[in-house]
Amino acid sequence: IGCTTSFRMIQLLQHSLVIPEIKGKDLFKFMCTDFVNAVRTCFTEGGYLQKSEDGDDKGGTFLIGYQNRLFRMDNDFQVAEHVNGMHSIGVGKDYSLGSLYSTKFTNLTPEQRVKQALEAACEFSMGVTKPLLIMQTNKKLKSKPINKLMKLDERKPFKAKITKESRPDLIDI
Repeated sequence: IGCTTSFRMIQLLQHSLVIPEIKGKDLFKFMCTDFVNAVRTCFTEGGYLQKSEDGDDKGGTFLIGYQNRLFRMDNDFQVAEHVNGMHSIGVGKDYSLGSLYSTKFTNLTPEQRVKQALEAACEFSMGVTKPLLIMQTNKKLKSKPINKLMKLDERKPFKAKITKESRPDLIDI
């Protein structure tokens, strides 16, 4: 789970959220029903559930990666799955999404692409600063939360080699 908005929300998701078993359900249906209900319960019991001006329940925005799929939960508990397999949240999201899209057809590894996207967010958004942690789940152990951490605190920007072979859609200007 990747979060933005509130440290309290992040703490509750990390330490109090009890995720129910999927039990053969379609994953998207599970995320929209059982998972949302578990998050609402977690936020209510943790004293974090808020009310919007119109009286609706309000949570926070976060990303959930599970079984090689990426979901976004918005503060109104709406769940979205992004068909392109990449997304970003927070104040630097537009910069990081732009970077992820621009490296889509390169020979960069996913880790290199994420690192470059975070560098772009740090460069252009005043609300994103180092140090940052990149967390990666193990594809073979889908139910394990985090097994690899990479610290991104170098002061040198990450540079990618983009060639005509790796990006045939680019034109020299």
